[in-house]
Amino acid sequence: MQQVLLNLYSNALKFTTKGSITITCTQTVDEESNLDSIRISVKDTGVGISEEEQNKLFQLFGTIQRTSQQNTKGIGLGLVISKTIVNNFGGKIDVNSTLG
Repeated sequence: MQQVLLNLYSNALKFTTKGSITITCTQTVDEESNLDSIRISVKDTGVGISEEEQNKLFQLFGTIQRTSQQNTKGIGLGLVISKTIVNNFGGKIDVNSTLG
């Protein structure tokens, strides 16, 4: 979980030059199954991406590069690693997701 949070925060920080990054964690319990669930939300005031480009976010080497961001370092593995970790624990991660 620590690695997932670090990757999500690092990604938000990389693309947010002004404004803020807000990370919210909420725990809920499903009354029927009695299972705990954690929802982690990362919101930032970064440059944003189109809905079309959002499909690339969790794909291997699915980097989104704009001319104004050519100094941005990274090869697109952080979110892929996060998705693998979350999926291995039976959760899901996407643009609007719940980690369970």
